[in-house]
Amino acid sequence: MSSKLYWRPRSTSSMLLSDDLKKILARKFWDHDGSLSNGPMRMNNSHLEYLCGLRDAGVEDAQKLIDGIEKFDLIEVWIDAGGGVI
Repeated sequence: MSSKLYWRPRSTSSMLLSDDLKKILARKFWDHDGSLSNGPMRMNNSHLEYLCGLRDAGVEDAQKLIDGIEKFDLIEVWIDAGGGVI
């Protein structure tokens, strides 16, 4: 079973993100390859510069996180390796 990366504004439903973005964020924030469950990690305006760099490098779904932060100020990002959504 493969793991998945999700995001959501705090206390709302979750939205699935790309595997490429999952692997990149897992390496940076959780120090693994993205195959393990982690989170939720809170992301805010302090993460925008990094996410804009990923977007500019063509990483799929980075813009979704940017849009989420700009709209909600604070979002949660996590990896679920068990097939369910927290």
